[in-house]
Amino acid sequence: GVCINGSGSLWETDGDGFFDNDAACVTDYYIGFNDILNGTVNLCLTVYSTNPCTVSDQNCMVLTIAPSPEAYAGVDATICEGDTYTLAGAFATDYSTVDWATSGDGSFDDIHAINPVYTPGAQDILNGSAELCMTANPTGGCLIENIDCMTLRNLPGN
Repeated sequence: GVCINGSGSLWETDGDGFFDNDAACVTDYYIGFNDILNGTVNLCLTVYSTNPCTVSDQNCMVLTIAPSPEAYAGVDATICEGDTYTLAGAFATDYSTVDWATSGDGSFDDIHAINPVYTPGAQDILNGSAELCMTANPTGGCLIENIDCMTLRNLPGN
């Protein structure tokens, strides 16, 4: 907000967040829990007139709050050498796409699936484990992805 030719200003909201300084022309708004649930909040700036004028001016905006993505790769698991592993417990919310990656040399049948099948590689088996990580990519105005990892242990064959 910009205050021109005013004697003071006041920020107001219909949300449950708060302003860093509600009397400053330029301030930060910290979104509240209900703001997130509603997905939008109205922010209004009133600029009070200077004498001899008596008319104040108000301008409002709607702030849309896009939810952040969440990724869950699942709990750590153990498989036997030669087995594959389906990441059945993995899920994501508020995402546009997901990507899977591994610290090992195994492969996923589909790195963009929520619940892909992982086939351990020779190095995974030699190391005894690999870390499998899901990245949930944001939607809309969000810029930050969310990453969660699980450890897949490989038991040697008999």
